[in-house]
Amino acid sequence: MSIYFKNQLWGYSVVTPILEALSKDICIKCIGLEGAKIKVIKGLKKLKIDLENSSLPEGERAEIAASIRRLSEMAEVIDVAEETTCQKTAGNCEIGQACLPLDGAWGLMKQITEPAILTVVANKTVDVRSACCPDTLATLIKDAMKGMESGGILEVFISQDLKDIFNKFVEKEKCSIIDISEKGGEASFKVKIK
Repeated sequence: MSIYFKNQLWGYSVVTPILEALSKDICIKCIGLEGAKIKVIKGLKKLKIDLENSSLPEGERAEIAASIRRLSEMAEVIDVAEETTCQKTAGNCEIGQACLPLDGAWGLMKQITEPAILTVVANKTVDVRSACCPDTLATLIKDAMKGMESGGILEVFISQDLKDIFNKFVEKEKCSIIDISEKGGEASFKVKIK
């Protein structure tokens, strides 16, 4: 699964139950909870559109779509009072300065979905854009992996039409894709050697 979708699903999987739990307390009457619920619903709709426009394999897209659907259903049923106001302004909020549904939940969401960017430096690179078949691709990559230590990072330059073959190769070799960069019809994968 791409890092973007993995982070987004992880974030919504944490925040949606938090908001649901807050709806069982004073926050049910709070405009902050209503605003956070709307943000979750809109965010999941945007994620669904991003998924529809992605080039992920069909099986992976179906898995992500099912998660988005499940989270959307959870968000839709979060209880919010018919008339909401700011409970802090009304003198009912005991949480303190920050609004827990908006500030706390969305601060957590941001930390999950936008993690600090780590620069991953490759130990070695290989260009397989000219590979004509799965065997040629595998041979070029295996040759580049020779002599690399476990945990080393190999950067692989590949054309978009070979991505599915490459993903199967990585799965078979039990390597981990830790970074992907795509531009035009080409991609760059950083792979952690097992």
